[in-house]
Amino acid sequence: MVRVVGLEHLLAPSNRPLLMIAPHFAGLNAGGVRINTELRGVSIYARQRSVAWDQWLLAIRSRFHAPQLIAARGL
Repeated sequence: MVRVVGLEHLLAPSNRPLLMIAPHFAGLNAGGVRINTELRGVSIYARQRSVAWDQWLLAIRSRFHAPQLIAARGL
């Protein structure tokens, strides 16, 4: 479960554009998915070496509200 406190600040039109920066740790994906149920987001991700694994992760990351996912340079 993810609880968002102060969601009204994220949704306020006066807070546009909004840039959220979060370090990558175990709970980041859950928080990102939760916020993305409220507003559409853009996220940068690292491509995986395994094509099958990369496709699976992209499908998981894209489940809610079709976020825009941008692959970081690399592989």
